[in-house]
Amino acid sequence: MPNMQATFFFRALCVAVALFAAAPVHAAQTLLPMSPIGKVWIKQVPFFQAISLSIRKEPFAAMDESNLKLSRFVAMQRFEQIRPLALEISGLEWEPGSPEPVAFFMPLPSTDRVLVPSDEAMNLMEYTSGKVASISFRGPYDYATVQPFLRQMQAWLKDTETITAGKPRILFYHHRAFRPDMFKCIEIQVPVR
Repeated sequence: MPNMQATFFFRALCVAVALFAAAPVHAAQTLLPMSPIGKVWIKQVPFFQAISLSIRKEPFAAMDESNLKLSRFVAMQRFEQIRPLALEISGLEWEPGSPEPVAFFMPLPSTDRVLVPSDEAMNLMEYTSGKVASISFRGPYDYATVQPFLRQMQAWLKDTETITAGKPRILFYHHRAFRPDMFKCIEIQVPVR
């Protein structure tokens, strides 16, 4: 009998851990909530400020370093960290190694007391509210995972004759180290008219 109780407890614990790992980020912690997974959606995003870090390195290799720099800036401002970490790219045809710089950004809470960053690669940015076309999916944070969805979004925009109104961004909803790849959530957003 004690063995059955231990087995039941172990199974219940495994289910609880799996459900926790698979759960999306709580809405109170994220400024840009994720769309349902698997198809293109049009949704409204709010105005927000962000701290951005321009880089010329391969972004998926520089993600942890960039996240750390942005998180330090947010901590020095004594702000709560807001998810998601995002990568702004030049266009849907973008590939790592492209000559154009990319920028990681992290949303900031609504405030007017943000200090100007001392790092020349960092900038305070403002993103206007508006519509975005978005597609969400799960997988490891690498180009091989993201690339087919960039192409899918590109095809959807062409097929629907939707006009873009800004640079695409790739949103990463979980820290790389704290979730298995199959539970990591990613979203591509393209501002549209």
